[in-house]
Amino acid sequence: MQNGPDHIPDRIHIDEEDRAIIKTIDDHPEADVRQLLSFNAPANRSRKEQFLYFMAIGVAHNTKLPIKKRESGGFFLLKDLKPEDNALIDAVAVWHEGKADVLSDRSKVLEIAEGYAHAGVRFVADSIESQPGSFLKKIELNLWSIYTKLNQESNANKSEK
Repeated sequence: MQNGPDHIPDRIHIDEEDRAIIKTIDDHPEADVRQLLSFNAPANRSRKEQFLYFMAIGVAHNTKLPIKKRESGGFFLLKDLKPEDNALIDAVAVWHEGKADVLSDRSKVLEIAEGYAHAGVRFVADSIESQPGSFLKKIELNLWSIYTKLNQESNANKSEK
């Protein structure tokens, strides 16, 4: 990504190799994978929604991978982001850097988000291909374990008061 005071990014990019992985996800034979992740899903997932999901997966695994070669044309335009989408991307950048100063460099913020999304694409692809069974069931079990942990922490905090 070009940096500098004169460069204003106008799109989100993905790694060129991720395009083939995302195409495989879009055309996946397992219905629950398509329903949750696919651009071709009946729910009409947007590329923006896919990107934010992949970014969240990268963050959940605390893994950011550098993009080796940017896909030409970008994945989607920044004008498609809503304020709450920008807030998520900004929060990831602040969390990653450990300080809010990063928000003054939009190119850096987007580079961070793209790196986490790149890692997320790889985690999702590995998860779909490596483990038999329903992809949604795996996500449900993961969410249940997160919920259980948060519930236990909440109850512990209540008992301390």
